[in-house]
Amino acid sequence: MQPTESKLKFFFLNPRNVFIIFFLAINILNLQSIWADRLNTFDIYYHCFPNMLHHLNLYTFHLEQYRDLYKYSPTFAALFAPFSLLPYYVSYFLWNNMCMLIMPLAIFTLPLDNPKKSIICWFVFIECLTCLQGTQADTIAAALFVLTFSAFERKQVFLAALWISIGTYTKIFPIAGACLFLMYPDKWKFIRSMIVCMVLLFLVPLCFISFDQLIWQYQNWYHVVASDQSSRFGISIIGLVRNNLGVSHAWYLLIQLIGVAVFLSQFLRFKYYCSLEMRLYLLSSLLFFIVLVNHDAEDFSYTMTMIGVGIWYVLQPKSKWLNNLMLLFIIVVSISPIDPTPKPIIQFMVDHALKALPATILWFYILYQVFTKSTWRTQIPNSDEFQRIADYEVRLSSRNYKSTFPPMV
Repeated sequence: MQPTESKLKFFFLNPRNVFIIFFLAINILNLQSIWADRLNTFDIYYHCFPNMLHHLNLYTFHLEQYRDLYKYSPTFAALFAPFSLLPYYVSYFLWNNMCMLIMPLAIFTLPLDNPKKSIICWFVFIECLTCLQGTQADTIAAALFVLTFSAFERKQVFLAALWISIGTYTKIFPIAGACLFLMYPDKWKFIRSMIVCMVLLFLVPLCFISFDQLIWQYQNWYHVVASDQSSRFGISIIGLVRNNLGVSHAWYLLIQLIGVAVFLSQFLRFKYYCSLEMRLYLLSSLLFFIVLVNHDAEDFSYTMTMIGVGIWYVLQPKSKWLNNLMLLFIIVVSISPIDPTPKPIIQFMVDHALKALPATILWFYILYQVFTKSTWRTQIPNSDEFQRIADYEVRLSSRNYKSTFPPMV
């Protein structure tokens, strides 16, 4: 390796530099978004708490405040209160910085060595900027999946339930992260914790409105979600089928049911739960599944998928072929749908939902690996040999890695 190449590699894999670049990039983007007046989604967030305080229907148009509809829960509106009480631009900068920096913060909780975690951050970097150019909350949802996995790995069952619950009250679909509990002990403790967290977060808006008002808001939210469910087919497997094959509506539900069945069937390989690599594969598969089988998946949703791609990549034996394939993947999925790609190419990709195609192919390959790989550890190590096995298991240039994650018991 050439000295210059070695220095560049060291620079970009240094965790401190990852956080610095993420911080600088989001604040440059914030200034650009203000100049281009791309703050409509943030306007929705900023006004949701005052609207709830004034007993207004959150789920109708407020054209004097913003365009489009508010589609999050009343709990999200209540949790956004600290930002709504700040001056507008201060709130905007704090919110977008939090949404950006929570991504590397979450990724660096994974049980991998720092260079691998840095690589995963770079996989998701462009998608984070694309998402936050529109001030979307998908980066938070994506980070919560990762934080949930890390909490399970550390046996922090209540914290895992809390992350899933916050994600569910933000975007609904993060409830799928609860399936991760199948790989870990203390299942009943997790179920109890989920119930407690979901109830407590449901009650948070009661600090500001009456119970009748809260139920009314949830009824309004249900109508918006039900209407959206019947009319949207996003950048997913469903979008690929609809936009390119033109099949009937009945196929969409069938695709989702098959996708759910195939995804959950991975958890039948429970004898491999002792393998950290197997658990990371299932996390990666989850981050693909939650987008590709989602009828409402958008460009912004691929923040989750790219984390899954990064996790899968760092678990593979390295080769020039794999590196070139991943470069092509990033170009097609993250770069080609945005400027400065020519508008006709962007429109062609949107019309045919082509952003979902390489992700779908890679997910199918991940499923194949999960169903066929038989070299993962099946025995629970005793306390004396766990450190040796853990080091061996994550030896993807992890010479300095020291496991703090307990074995399955």
